[in-house]
Amino acid sequence: MSTYCWYLNSDNVVWIRGLTDPVQNQTVTNATITGQVRDKNGTNIGDSISFTHVADGDYYGIVPHDLPFVNGETYTMVISIQGAGLQLELNLVGRVAKRWA
Repeated sequence: MSTYCWYLNSDNVVWIRGLTDPVQNQTVTNATITGQVRDKNGTNIGDSISFTHVADGDYYGIVPHDLPFVNGETYTMVISIQGAGLQLELNLVGRVAKRWA
């Protein structure tokens, strides 16, 4: 399993690219996608994040810079995807790090 990097004191952009309905074999342009960041105990950190559709099957969500991340700690974004017959839940696990200046 690979680990994502959440940057401390920085907006973090999460992309869902090429979302496709496997039955119709078509890109999904009308999905509702939300994400919720949780700490290692499963406690929600901040508000739910809505993803924006930008192109065929491509969506992004912005994790705001002011979330109370702790450097070196691990957080999970639970991403819920619904639409076009899809109902998915993904877990994006990441460790917090400082950006190089």
